[in-house]
Amino acid sequence: RGIDLGQFVFMLTNPDGSSRMETADRRGVVAVDDIKAGDTIITAPFDAMFSVRAAMKSRIKKELAFLKSNEGWDDMDIMILFLLFETNNPPSKWDPYICSIPDGFTTTTYWTKDAMEEALQYDPALKEWNDGRMQHFMQRYNGKYRQLFKIYGDRFPKAQYTFKNFMWAATAVYSRNWAVYDEDNNMTHIMIPYADMINHKVPSGWVNYNNTKEEFYIMAGEDYQKGDEVFISYGADMINHKVPSGWVNYNNTKEEFYIMA
Repeated sequence: RGIDLGQFVFMLTNPDGSSRMETADRRGVVAVDDIKAGDTIITAPFDAMFSVRAAMKSRIKKELAFLKSNEGWDDMDIMILFLLFETNNPPSKWDPYICSIPDGFTTTTYWTKDAMEEALQYDPALKEWNDGRMQHFMQRYNGKYRQLFKIYGDRFPKAQYTFKNFMWAATAVYSRNWAVYDEDNNMTHIMIPYADMINHKVPSGWVNYNNTKEEFYIMAGEDYQKGDEVFISYGADMINHKVPSGWVNYNNTKEEFYIMA
């Protein structure tokens, strides 16, 4: 309601607070009408969510059910393979959403050598953490996709399901999903078209996941005029979740953060 995708320009400063600044483009969501605090700006029925539930109704539902039941694949494994399959096998109902996902990311695993060396001036431990992150992805790929190619090699050819393509899909899923509880009170993961384009600001909007109505809502946390960028809060403790996405809010009120693999 009253929103669309937009391009924005903002200013960046060095982590040490020095005055060197540069501009960088980023994507987000813009108000195309005036919006009042408390207005519902996104309503997504469960069937519109890119989720484990959608995956289990997809063209590869039988394969996914087998991998989940017999090979120990978890929800993140399911989501990553689902995204890769839909990307590799158009036409898909998810094509518009897939096209909105960037070809590359700003996560540390995508940083250039020069970018990493610059960051190490401020945090020497970052490379060790990033190497561990890459090892996590490589182990996940080598372990799970070795099974996949052995069992379903014709359905999922190696040439399309490379580690590079896996990293793209895994980064998209890890950085754009919401962890929610399903109708059986089990934690699962969902991705919402448009919603995952909304940037963070505190205080700002909030989300609601309603199992009874089978809908996902995002409400505005403040008034917006036409042309304003629309935000939601990623949570008061969001500093603990942002480093893997490649950025940190240097104005945060916390003096420490935790990185979880």
